[in-house]
Amino acid sequence: MHRALLILLHVHPTRQSDLDLDLSSSSHLAKLYLPSLGADFTLNLPFPVRRAWDAGEGWLVERMDGEGWACLRGLFEEWRALGRCKGWDTETNTPVRPSEYIPPSPDTQILLLSPDDAPCPLLLSYTPPTRTLTLHKLHTLPSPVSTSPPSPIAPPVPLPAHKRRPSEALTTTRHGSRSSLSRGELSVTMDRMALAGEERAATGVVGGDAPAGRKVGEASDVFVETLWEERVPDGEEGIPEAHLFASTSSSTFLAIRLPTLRQLLILRLSLPPTSLPSIHPLPTIPCASAAPIHCTSPSQTDLLVLSPSPSSALALHTAGGLHAIPVATAGDVVRLADPLHDAVTLHTRAGPDVRVSLARWSTDGLARRCMEVLEAVLEDKARWELVECVISQRGRDWRAFVEGLFQFLRIPPSPPPPTGDTSPSPWHLLSSTLTHARSSFAFTLPTPPPAPPPPPPPAEAHPALPAALLALHLVGEDALLDVRTRVEDLPRLGRVVGRLARVAGRRDWGDVGRRWGVAEGADEELGDCRSSLASLLSDAPTPTPTLPPPPSLLTDLFARLSLSHQPSAYPLPTPSPGALHLTTSLLTLFSLLSPSSLSPSATHPGPSAGPGDSTARAALAAETMLRLGLTRAHVARAPVGVAAVLWEALRTCQVEPRGEWGAEMCELVGRRDLKRLTAVEAGGTAGRERRSNVEEGSRPTTSAVMDALMVAGPTVAAPAKKPRLTGVELDNDEIPKIRFAQDRRLREVSKMLSSAIPSVVRMEERAGLNEQELIKEQHLVVESLLPRTHALPYGRAMYTLGSASRVSAEPLAIPSFDYSVKILPQNVTLTVDEAHIVAESREWAEFHNAVAAALRLGPGLQGVDDSWIVFNRPARGLNARHAGFLFGLGLNGHLRAMDISGHAYRCLEPKHELTSVGLLLGLAAAHVGSADEKVTRVLSVHVPALLPHNSIELNVASLAQAAGLLGLGLLYLGTGQRRMAELLLTEIGGADVSPNDGRTELREAYSLSAALAFGLVMVGRGNDANSPADVAMLTKLRAYIFGEKHPVGPASDSTSPSTIGTTSAAGPSTAAPLPADLNTTSPGATIALGLMFLRTERADVAALLEMPETEMQLDYIRPDFLVLRVLARNLVLWRGIAASKAWIEAQLPRFVRRAMQCKRELYVPVEDSVELAYYNIVAGACFAIGLKYAGTAQEEAYATLLHYMDAFTQAVNIRSATFEGKIRRACVRSGLNIISVSLAAVMAGTGELGVLKRLRIAHGQHGAASGFNYGSHVANHMALGLLFLGAGRYTLGSSDAAIAAMVCALYPKYPASGSDHRAHPQAYRHLWALAVEPRCFVARDIDSGEAVYVPIRVKALDDDGIARSHHLISPTLIPDFDRILSIKVDSPRYWPLTLEIGSNGAHAASLLRTQTIFVKRKTGHLSYEADPRGNRSAFARSGMLTAGTALDLVSASKVLSMSPADLEDFATAFSTEPSFIAFAEQLCREPADGFATAILLECLTQDKTDALWLYLAIDQVQRSPNALAVRDLQVAADFYTHYFEPHFVPDKHRGSRPPLLQPTYLASVLHALRAHAPERPALHAVLRGEKVSAAAAVWLAVRRAPDACGLAALRALVEEARRQAGTGEGVEDGIRLVLALALSEGDATTDRGELVEEIVAAWR
Repeated sequence: MHRALLILLHVHPTRQSDLDLDLSSSSHLAKLYLPSLGADFTLNLPFPVRRAWDAGEGWLVERMDGEGWACLRGLFEEWRALGRCKGWDTETNTPVRPSEYIPPSPDTQILLLSPDDAPCPLLLSYTPPTRTLTLHKLHTLPSPVSTSPPSPIAPPVPLPAHKRRPSEALTTTRHGSRSSLSRGELSVTMDRMALAGEERAATGVVGGDAPAGRKVGEASDVFVETLWEERVPDGEEGIPEAHLFASTSSSTFLAIRLPTLRQLLILRLSLPPTSLPSIHPLPTIPCASAAPIHCTSPSQTDLLVLSPSPSSALALHTAGGLHAIPVATAGDVVRLADPLHDAVTLHTRAGPDVRVSLARWSTDGLARRCMEVLEAVLEDKARWELVECVISQRGRDWRAFVEGLFQFLRIPPSPPPPTGDTSPSPWHLLSSTLTHARSSFAFTLPTPPPAPPPPPPPAEAHPALPAALLALHLVGEDALLDVRTRVEDLPRLGRVVGRLARVAGRRDWGDVGRRWGVAEGADEELGDCRSSLASLLSDAPTPTPTLPPPPSLLTDLFARLSLSHQPSAYPLPTPSPGALHLTTSLLTLFSLLSPSSLSPSATHPGPSAGPGDSTARAALAAETMLRLGLTRAHVARAPVGVAAVLWEALRTCQVEPRGEWGAEMCELVGRRDLKRLTAVEAGGTAGRERRSNVEEGSRPTTSAVMDALMVAGPTVAAPAKKPRLTGVELDNDEIPKIRFAQDRRLREVSKMLSSAIPSVVRMEERAGLNEQELIKEQHLVVESLLPRTHALPYGRAMYTLGSASRVSAEPLAIPSFDYSVKILPQNVTLTVDEAHIVAESREWAEFHNAVAAALRLGPGLQGVDDSWIVFNRPARGLNARHAGFLFGLGLNGHLRAMDISGHAYRCLEPKHELTSVGLLLGLAAAHVGSADEKVTRVLSVHVPALLPHNSIELNVASLAQAAGLLGLGLLYLGTGQRRMAELLLTEIGGADVSPNDGRTELREAYSLSAALAFGLVMVGRGNDANSPADVAMLTKLRAYIFGEKHPVGPASDSTSPSTIGTTSAAGPSTAAPLPADLNTTSPGATIALGLMFLRTERADVAALLEMPETEMQLDYIRPDFLVLRVLARNLVLWRGIAASKAWIEAQLPRFVRRAMQCKRELYVPVEDSVELAYYNIVAGACFAIGLKYAGTAQEEAYATLLHYMDAFTQAVNIRSATFEGKIRRACVRSGLNIISVSLAAVMAGTGELGVLKRLRIAHGQHGAASGFNYGSHVANHMALGLLFLGAGRYTLGSSDAAIAAMVCALYPKYPASGSDHRAHPQAYRHLWALAVEPRCFVARDIDSGEAVYVPIRVKALDDDGIARSHHLISPTLIPDFDRILSIKVDSPRYWPLTLEIGSNGAHAASLLRTQTIFVKRKTGHLSYEADPRGNRSAFARSGMLTAGTALDLVSASKVLSMSPADLEDFATAFSTEPSFIAFAEQLCREPADGFATAILLECLTQDKTDALWLYLAIDQVQRSPNALAVRDLQVAADFYTHYFEPHFVPDKHRGSRPPLLQPTYLASVLHALRAHAPERPALHAVLRGEKVSAAAAVWLAVRRAPDACGLAALRALVEEARRQAGTGEGVEDGIRLVLALALSEGDATTDRGELVEEIVAAWR
């Protein structure tokens, strides 16, 4: 026979499926079921299993082979034994194992295993032969230890789940190395055989075959310690049952039922946190059956006990003892079965089985709160007596609770209220009249019901009556703090409190209950209560002398705001129950808001808040609100007076928030803009979020269509044809259009940089040309534009950087070149014969074109993975476009997703030159500075110097070798890796490098690449270059620069910089020959020296690069070398670079400066060498300024460079027919190229119009007559692209890596043609992408998500370390992130916001990630785009309102008269708050409703969203007043009169901050409520204590009359005075005066005349 057990295992909450276990004992198999996945697995067991226990995240099994118990922690863990210990070593955290092991009995069984959430892991076992019960505690180790000595298997204990390390069994099954376990992997046939119990199937399941009785591992991480052991009494033959119940963190109860003896053993276990549990046996009770159920609480387990026959009564055993619980059944109950939560099955003797629910916790929320507070204030004995009375009731509603409470307090039950309609019928009303009594046919009408008899005199009240009355009063005071519970719960609670107060003989407490009971407006007849009042005024003690006067929570709260307030003793139980959480929270908050709160308490950490520091107190209170779990919804539900205090505190925080607050805190104070700032948004998507649903592929707008037409020009309509790809499309054009919205500069730049549309040129017609000559000149013009067309991608790559919004599912679209030229005014369109275009120039143009297209995919764009990269590989072989595509992806970092070992080598295998160059540089750029080993191996294959000696020479193109060298520099950028640096330094000479392709002209490019790579590796590390090896490197560099011999043997012992380049004096050394060609090595070595000592201020190194001091020395240096020497020298002396003409002039040698001054002033001719030196030195100095101030838009640098740009432009326009003049003009043109790029670098991303105008003029120049060649076009378009870098969303950085990248990209030698790589490989021109930083600061409206104009103030450090403020308007470029200290929103139209970049790490991270802040526009204002001058604000439209003006709501309807539709448009225009818009739509539809219009205008103009609903609540009180609401209004009026201005308004806002509620309006409402007068007889009855009337209560509350007890006391005094002095006129006047003084409460300004007269009239 096969026996199986199904167990539901509890998995981790984050996992998606449960796991079922089916054990088959005969076949040693277990079947694992995952119901949610629909999968099942077969698990082999190494031994037969009798029973399995759920151990949380594992299994505990009882073995049938007599070897004890074993534990399996996970699917792929090994079976472990359980260890025994006799204590625990706290120092080593290991068990103290016994010296002698006693094997367990094979018959020992587990009776109980504590659940996962138990406070102490316990296990109860039973051994039938010895009838021994044993209780164990489980200990868990972080790692298994041996159970010896000798202990092969310890006594059986389960594994405590709450201390066990989390099992990864299920996770491993799904995601780990064994995640392939599925039905496809397991044999279905063997599964079926296993389920059928066939033994032969055991060899085919997971785990293999294991013989029965297999030993488990002796190491264990679970040990058991015996706590208690007891033998059951003789006569017990069955197996006991065990249950845990009434468990708390400090104690639990263990019940053990003996079935034969029909007894129940109870153990109470105390659970101290640091020691073993202590066990206290309780008296044994008779028990026929027991079951754990949830009866008194849904979270607490109780024990249901069935007593033996003949009583067969059910009782509930809780921590307080046994309590009878009535259950109606058809017969005697004989057994309890199948307990589940609150239900249990009752097996009866004769009748059918009954499934009953024994839940006795109340379903009424008020009853549950009352019960919780009662349990907190009552003593243990009384508490459990109350519980027994409550659970004895059959219902679970409010009535059952009240009856149980009255039974507990020994109060006779009240007659049940009539069901249905409680109002009397018209027949009953008629039957109670005198006419009916005199009628002869009175019998025809129903007789009125007789008055209920008076209740019998109560028995002696329970001693807990005062405590119960106080508890219910506290619940009622708490209900007053929420308008919902005030309406729903107070009337019910008031009647119960009044009943208890009458029993207690306390009229003061009963008066409070009656005020709650008449909240709905019902009147109540009280009869004559003068006797009870007399007992209150007599000297005799009251029936409950221990009960103090009823406390008022509202009075206590506002007393705490007083400066002289002392800590009150509001009678809260300790600890405070959760039902009074709102009361406790508000008491804490009002204490913190008190001016006497000098410093926070220990439980409320925070800044000190003195009497004058209202901002600190408000911030501390708001932080405490968040900690206590209070939200804005809780404040909105509070009474008007309480809500006004909290709203004002939150409004203070709203105006002056703290930078360290998190998202929840910002939401609490109403700053959703700050919440978005503090919320972590992965991927920086916040900068691109927009509420509008305009995305790529949606219907284009009219402006988008017009933009496309302006760029593409007029075209023939072709609806079915795809739009022509121009390459200058800006998908993310929101920010550029806002930044440059005032003119058409973006359209003009797009038209200039587009190479896919025909060029338009105007050609002057010379007179006397025939048609043939004209056509020839036109063709010459077309050919002269070819270099410009090929140079456009350089600038377009910069302009469209990161402009793509998504990655297309198609291959990347790359625009084609359009060589057509439209010549005006002839209106002739000609094109270049592509057969005449140099093939290499065409290929490199396509390469740059593809780089520009790939750079449109920004670094943060998702979707560029290896599969998409492979998808873009051309089908017909590698080409230039694919090479540029790879390079562009590498520059954006997307090549990090490329499979280097697979796809990369397949691209390099054909040895396509452009692909090799693009891929090598792209991989290095993608992994820049990482020193990645895989990329290093790829690059090393293309660098012969890194190959082993005597290795086979690889056929690698010269440009690929150069690219490999520079790739190494990029890969090891800034690492200072010694081996790479020495190798690259050696390759600068390049004497032994033989080009495989015969292109010897590229030797200079190879040397430059090695030098740049060396500079990249060693960038900024010159200060550490003091070792002999470093001096040897400097010696080599000097030799490369100046051609001097340098030692190749051991370096000199001297490390002084003065010895750089000298020979060691220690002995002869081997000297290397002069470099083969100084013209090849000097340029690169000069730049390498400057990069190595970047920012080091090493004057000794800079001295190596001094300018010639005499005119004769100019003959020994090439003029263009002076540019590089000036640049390198100032890279070293970085701090000395100044953005001034004086500094540039100071770079010139004295003789050059004097000669040029004489030429300008005296027109003295200058030697050509001197003039060439001047232009080159000035260009080099301008280049240094451009690098230092790149991306800063510094005004002095801009003015200086613009001056020299104009000067060089004027000089280059001077034409000369001589050879020397042409050389001079070429030199000036080269300098102008450098200055143009330098100026654009300074103004990068700004789109400055002055620079744009000059570059636009240069763009229109072409042909040999203008002196423009391909390199000039490249420089001009790079300058144009830098000026609009990323369409204004990016700029250049200032880090060492950024400067090095700019030096590589903007190297001051531009190619002469499209195929020229001799001095500088063209692919390096795109390395500027590594220097780009997204520093366009954007402010977005939190409601619309759109970018808006917002004035900001940026505080940043200048070059001297001085903090300076910059006033900007976002969106705008901001300074370098490392220099920014703070960014502040500086606008009266938006809520203040400050980013403390220098001190708040979260703010710095958010700015670096998104460059975006979200701002909240104040109501009453329009955006700067809609209202630039502010003359369309709500203040201006109202005609008379100004900011800060407070509307008087009494006459506010006359301020602005408009129709409901206009008012709705007004609210929509000036606010994005849904509450304002909904208010205007729903409540302002009637033109006559001046109140709604007035409050809407006030809240709009003063941005008081929270006040809107307060005003509505006040208006509702005015329409339907009640006493409690009037009291709230009086409290609010007192707050704004006495506390608001001095204690809640910061000093700097005092007098300018309007309150949320206008005190004048509150006063007017209270004045209007004085007109609500009840009928005088009813009022007089109330004043005499004979009746309670809602209308009279309002009349008295408005006039601040005392309560009923106070009135009774005054009445007794008045009667006593009349009895002693008579009733004369003088006596009555004296009584009036005394009453007026008594009722004024010390306030002589309060008018109580009307109240006094009515009191006198009522008591006369």
